[in-house]
Parts: sequence; structure tokens; C-alpha cells
Amino acid sequence: MIKKKIILGLMVIFSLIACKKHDSNLSITPELITKQEYNLINLVFSNDTVLYVLKQKTNPYLKHDYSYIKSGIPEIDDFVYNDYLKNNKKGYLIDSIGLTNNIKLLPDGMFDIVHENSIGFDWYEFYNYYPNCVLFSFSRVGFNRDSTLALLCYGYDDSWNVSNHASYYKKVDADWELIGGTSIGTDK
Repeated sequence: MIKKKIILGLMVIFSLIACKKHDSNLSITPELITKQEYNLINLVFSNDTVLYVLKQKTNPYLKHDYSYIKSGIPEIDDFVYNDYLKNNKKGYLIDSIGLTNNIKLLPDGMFDIVHENSIGFDWYEFYNYYPNCVLFSFSRVGFNRDSTLALLCYGYDDSWNVSNHASYYKKVDADWELIGGTSIGTDK
């Protein structure tokens, strides 16, 4: 019991340090994702009764082989995929201002601390701290030249399932519509 309280306390301390570090870097103006990317990310969150915990930095490692994605989304445009690769050379920050629904940001660095120490880390305590949550990580979005097609990849962990997905959207009038998607692997 004491060990669990110490681990939870360390999580809170690391979160506060990461938030403080993030706040102190705001004067540098961090690179944030675009408004269109927020609109697409918000489409993934559909259930208001679930707590979503979102990794605060985009995941540049959610890259998958083009032929693999193309086999699941045959209509994908080559330019969209290349833009997706270009945009995912590094991580970008996600700000809670652009998000809707029941979403909490996991401070930049906290996700890495959890996974680096996962051997001794108590996931039970994590899910006690964020009950009934789904943990998400997103890529940057790849667009076509006129920003009417978009590729978004994301991974999630709901304590039972870990999965990665590629979603392909088309802009119709002012709204994004899902026109294709595929599972792009699982970690469990």
C-alpha cells in the first residue's frame, strides 16, 4: 500500500514538474498542431461518458509502411501519405483549448516516464488515478494539396486493448467525413 502511494505521489510530482516545464517554455511559443488537426482529432472522441487521457505531444513514431496502409485504405492519395510522413518528423504539442469532450492531457514527458519505468510501474494505480479512461496518442495529420483529404493515425489503450489505427477523411462542404480506415497493428 505504501509503495502504491509512493508511486502515485511520484506520478503527481512528475506531472507537476512536466506542467511547470511546459508552462515555462510557453514564452518560447511551442509548435502546436493546426486547427484542422484539432477538428480531425475531435472526431475520434465520440463518447461523452468516457474519460479520455491524451498524450500531450503528437507521436512521430506512428508511422507505418505505405503498402500496409494502402492495403487497408486503397483509395489513399500518395501526396497525403507523403505529407503525413513530412509532418511526423518530430512531435508537436496539443493544447487542451482545441479539444472537446471529456479529455485530459497527459503532460509531455509523463507518458515516457510511465513506459520507461513500466516494469515497476503499477498500471492499476494509473487507472485508479484516471478511472475508466482510454489512453490515446495521435500522429500529425497528412493532407492533400487543397486540404480536402486527410490521413490521421492514432493509438489507444483502454487497459484491455492496445490498438493503432489509420483513418482517412474527406472534407465535404465544411465537415470532415470518414471515408476509409484500417487497423495498423497492435502492441499486445
